[in-house]
Amino acid sequence: MILIISNSSHESTTDYVIDWLISSSTPFIRLNSEDVIEKKIATKICVHSNSITIANQTINLDDINVVWYRRWYNYDNVTISPKNGHERKLLQELYNEADAILNYLGFALEKSKWLNHPFSNQLHNKLNALRQAHLLGISIPDTLLTNKKEVLVDFYKKNKNKIITKPIGDPRAFFDKEMNVYKAYTEPLTKEFIDGLNDDFFVSLFQSTIKAEYEIRTFYLDGEFFSTAILNSSETDIKLSVRRDEKIKMISYNLPIDLQSKLDKLMKKLDLNSGSIDMLKTEEGEFFFIEVNPVGQFLGYGTQNNYKLEKKVSDWLIKNS
Repeated sequence: MILIISNSSHESTTDYVIDWLISSSTPFIRLNSEDVIEKKIATKICVHSNSITIANQTINLDDINVVWYRRWYNYDNVTISPKNGHERKLLQELYNEADAILNYLGFALEKSKWLNHPFSNQLHNKLNALRQAHLLGISIPDTLLTNKKEVLVDFYKKNKNKIITKPIGDPRAFFDKEMNVYKAYTEPLTKEFIDGLNDDFFVSLFQSTIKAEYEIRTFYLDGEFFSTAILNSSETDIKLSVRRDEKIKMISYNLPIDLQSKLDKLMKKLDLNSGSIDMLKTEEGEFFFIEVNPVGQFLGYGTQNNYKLEKKVSDWLIKNS
């Protein structure tokens, strides 16, 4: 049996994969993070039993052969009542409780084969990914973390006044009541902005700007590479171009075999059997590793090149179930 761990509000990719499972008459169970905290549907988990009930679904853990972890952390249906000024802290406590249930499933299903494991996702660190890529001989941007203006100024000059800043971790998206999204993105830094900083600030990540001929987004699936070259984005962060509905040209692309070999070793080193890898290719033909998102979006890129990645994920789940 296939178990899919996802959410129902912001994860359409899961739906497309499930469409292929249904078309092949493959049985599966889907658990959404919202289901665990829904008070009106039954959840019952006894740690001394292999049978659990979540959202009125009874699952025998021994029957689960393969698990696809595809985003979980959405708890929009949690409410706090009455209001007492501590709503934010109380909500975080409830989120932590729901997270602990996901982690329990990670332990309880340790004998199952996973496509993306929540532990690997939680432990994923962009700085470590950069370091491991560097150790494998993959080019990376000059990277600095600092909280001192004078150190940043030296770094800015060293990189010929062309640097960017980005989140150290994996930022979450926040939605308001009108479903407007708020999220930290990669941004270029100007001299005027740096001059306006205080001498001390919260420790932040800075990198040299790579003058790229184009960006390459690669979906990695258990040793296979499906790459897309993005040719005409006007933004430092490609996600902003996508959100602004720019007419971005995307074409299929084959990474060099030796680079694929190094990236395969990197993904295994990071304990990731799936993920979206971001690369930049310079006009001189050098490839720079930027980051890997363990549960990155892939439908938009795959659809442009008829990769049918949602079917490939479905086929992987069927093959390993």
